[in-house]
Amino acid sequence: MTSHYQQQLAQQLADERAARQTAEAARDGAYRERAHLTAWLAVIHPAVITDAPDINEPGWQLLYLAAGGRQLSWHIAPRDADLYAHVEHVDPTDPRAHWDGHTTDQKYETIRSLTFNELRGDDRAEQAEARITAARALHQPATGYTGWGPDDDSSPGAYGSVSQACSTCGSEDDAVRWPCATIRALNGASTPAPAATTVTTDQQPKPCDTQAWEDKHGWHASCWTCGEHESDIGSEHDADAWVERHTEARP
Repeated sequence: MTSHYQQQLAQQLADERAARQTAEAARDGAYRERAHLTAWLAVIHPAVITDAPDINEPGWQLLYLAAGGRQLSWHIAPRDADLYAHVEHVDPTDPRAHWDGHTTDQKYETIRSLTFNELRGDDRAEQAEARITAARALHQPATGYTGWGPDDDSSPGAYGSVSQACSTCGSEDDAVRWPCATIRALNGASTPAPAATTVTTDQQPKPCDTQAWEDKHGWHASCWTCGEHESDIGSEHDADAWVERHTEARP
């Protein structure tokens, strides 16, 4: 074997060794990143860590998480053990450290499902917030209204000026005092509205001024006289049916 050939072989072996070391470093770096993420998950989900009985090397552990009613698990290398000091270490016989048989594919399918459910929950929260904003825009304080139970006369059947009324509930001559029931509910009120003043005169109740209407959030139905309102009621037919039922129920 010539000296030149020996040099070429030595260089080839050195290159292969360097490539292997680079690949191992990249692999270990990826596992380290995964370890950081699973250590964080172990903070926000119930978790335990135990010795790994399926690996014949000292220091290997198994991390078990409970998320969304499902079990998730990962092997933890000895070099990453320092990231899991906050996780409760249990004996392999602990029920929380019993593998339920899930596969790697099933584990990540569970994670994808949990992610989708979280995103769907965010969408629903945004829709609810948009509807609340729309309701607040409809119900605003207004002045110059009159109604039963005026500010300057608390006697039964009194009718007169109401200093602040809801712009949507009731009407200008049959005011619903501000804040109305809708705004109190949106503000988190847990007590019912004050009882309405009893009308002792012979005057007949005003007929309901009801309306079915549509916006970008869907169909709604409102009674401007009584102040009742139903948001996102369904179809136009459902909104019309609400109006009919409400009108018939009016004494």
